[in-house]
Amino acid sequence: MTRGKEAALIRERSGLTVFLLSAGTAGWNAGNVGPVVAPLSDEFSVSLAAIGLLAGTYFFAGIVAADIAGSAWARRIAIGPALRVCCLLCFGGNLLFALSPEFAGLVGGRLLVGVGAGIALLFGAAFAREVGGVRTLGLFGAGITLGVAAPLALGSILEDAGVDWRVGFGVSAAMALTALPLIPGEVPRPPRPQEPRQGLLREALTSAVWWRLELLAISVLTIPLVIGAWLVGYLSGGDEMSTAAAGGFGFALFGLSAVMRDVGGRLSAAGVSPKLLAVGGLLIASASLVVLAESRSVIAACVVVLLAGVGFSLPYPLFYDEGERALPDRPLAGLGLLQVGSNAFPIFAIPLIGEALSDGREELAFLSLAVFVAITALASWGRNPLRRPPNPVSLPSARPG
Repeated sequence: MTRGKEAALIRERSGLTVFLLSAGTAGWNAGNVGPVVAPLSDEFSVSLAAIGLLAGTYFFAGIVAADIAGSAWARRIAIGPALRVCCLLCFGGNLLFALSPEFAGLVGGRLLVGVGAGIALLFGAAFAREVGGVRTLGLFGAGITLGVAAPLALGSILEDAGVDWRVGFGVSAAMALTALPLIPGEVPRPPRPQEPRQGLLREALTSAVWWRLELLAISVLTIPLVIGAWLVGYLSGGDEMSTAAAGGFGFALFGLSAVMRDVGGRLSAAGVSPKLLAVGGLLIASASLVVLAESRSVIAACVVVLLAGVGFSLPYPLFYDEGERALPDRPLAGLGLLQVGSNAFPIFAIPLIGEALSDGREELAFLSLAVFVAITALASWGRNPLRRPPNPVSLPSARPG
């Protein structure tokens, strides 16, 4: 085998590993509770707010814990072993969820899965960047998005067919292991630049740029996940749509988002105004939430999928493009702190939305999210794009293989 063919095979294997890792851990587990909120609520005699704790609070609490611990210890932990641990945690957490006869077991399972997903987000992105650069990092993001979409569709089909919800979580456990055999034994990682350790919180919390990017991160990264947690149950709660059809709309939403995130990156690279992408996209996204608040009909769902899939995705690349420059003297810590903040948002947002839905206040719930996104658009209207310094300090780019 020639050296060129061998390098091509290594790149293909690395790309497949990155995709399966992001889809089977972080993505899949963000979308697998949404289709079964009703049977979980009925079987364990708990409210939708309690199911919201499972879907979001415990899961994202695990992610935040992994983000905080990982940021402190990342330089001392090898990428390969960390990725294997994340696969095993997601496997074990989903297996515990599927087999537990008690609600407490579901809580423990979601916490384990959240920690595993957090490790995947932190070390998986580093692995993607190292084996293929920005292009493979885009594949990592696409895997997460499609990973959310797939269980929304599959879980809804299984639920509509009368299949026990535990089967779906058995599938989730299996998905967590798909990347495990492909993870290389050793992943070389170049040294990272040294950053000051003192005064991080003070510098971030007193920076208008950091707060603007935090609002953007919450709007484009986590509000779609908040919507995804309840979309199937909300759409199928009326008289016009089956659970399987609602799951199809969920799949379409995140599938379109995966495509439009790539389009947003291409538009940004082509020189389209960052302000236009941010403000225009966020206003479109806000409009989609207004439509969702007013109706759960088939026509409304089609409009929501189109508007949300486009609106939330166009500004997506801007966060990663500017996140490392929010705090110029500490790019890694600044970006990590932004991700902690955005991942903390669903911890309280998802159960609050669930409580509102159970009380018949869905219009208030979705309109509140629409207002939040509109405020982010206003903040982005007055934005000054961050300029790249002549010699930017950033995460190391990857060698092509």
